[in-house]
Amino acid sequence: MTHISDSMHNLMMFYKDKSCLVTGGFGFVGGHVVDFLLKSGAVVHALDIDTSPERQCLINLKGLRDKINVITADITDQNTMEDVVKETKCSIIFHFAAAATVVEKAMDIPYATVMANTMGLVNILEAARKSDGSIYSILFSSTDKVYGEATELPYVENVTPLRAIGLYDATKMAADVLARSYAEVFGVNVVTARLCNLIGPYDFNIDFRLLPKSMKNIYCQGQPPELYFHSLDHWRDYLYIDDAVRAMLLLAKEKKCHGEIYNMSACHFASTPTMIKEVVNKTVEIERRFNGKIAQQILEQGAKIVMGDAKHIVIEKQHLSGDKIKDAIGFVPEISFDEGLEKTILFYRQYFQDFKQGATEE
Repeated sequence: MTHISDSMHNLMMFYKDKSCLVTGGFGFVGGHVVDFLLKSGAVVHALDIDTSPERQCLINLKGLRDKINVITADITDQNTMEDVVKETKCSIIFHFAAAATVVEKAMDIPYATVMANTMGLVNILEAARKSDGSIYSILFSSTDKVYGEATELPYVENVTPLRAIGLYDATKMAADVLARSYAEVFGVNVVTARLCNLIGPYDFNIDFRLLPKSMKNIYCQGQPPELYFHSLDHWRDYLYIDDAVRAMLLLAKEKKCHGEIYNMSACHFASTPTMIKEVVNKTVEIERRFNGKIAQQILEQGAKIVMGDAKHIVIEKQHLSGDKIKDAIGFVPEISFDEGLEKTILFYRQYFQDFKQGATEE
């Protein structure tokens, strides 16, 4: 076996037979964590406020419902969350649940965003505090947006100030700070992962996130992907979902990481216009294998610049240092941006093809 295979095998063996609670399990990141845990032989409890069989998500589309304990619950309900932690006898918690996972949604539901993104985590931390040490670790999914607009890049943990201003950003920053507080004051074994932009299959934030929305425009509507005018000067980090999942499971596993904060290092740092161009070019390259006429149409359409909502406070440049996580667990991205982008585009190509076929049959 290769070194990578050995390390992955060891990681899977660690999670074998462990009781793991995944909040937001029916979402993009949570679903991929559920999938990996099942492959590792873990006992998986997937909690979400919407667990309907009709929901478009990894758990439903890959037929995993019967292999997990599905829990329908609201993370803002403290008593419910304490009961869930007790009844599942979980030893590891992966916390991804949130009222809004994109800036635009948060602006529409500010109070719900504050309650879910901040108090939702507090309810998890409180349940762990009262568990008499039965919780081995909690992995809290934070974001690079907690840093806000920085004068120097890359962002470095415990060096770069937290300057979040936007509503979504501020709620995650508050939760981020509270996680550290519970670790320091109460000894709760929580590790915080500040994520960058993740790409991969089964991300159904199709109306908001850049890549899924671009795929919807191209494959579902036959339209060019849209680039917001205010994002022309934006720069972002990108990482493929499988690498992010591996990193988070390693962080939750290693005791030396508990109580710490880690940036999730990326495989690609690019301006938003460059990202859109790469998406179009890769889509054309892939489509030429199937339909040269459609590939040419995608190429000729290019991308469309549109006006966005000026009320959204958006950070211009975001870039994470990956030195700390590399030193702690040896994490570096293994899947290149090009490979990850191809896997993602192929998924959405098939997904929207099936979607249109189903709509036609109805």
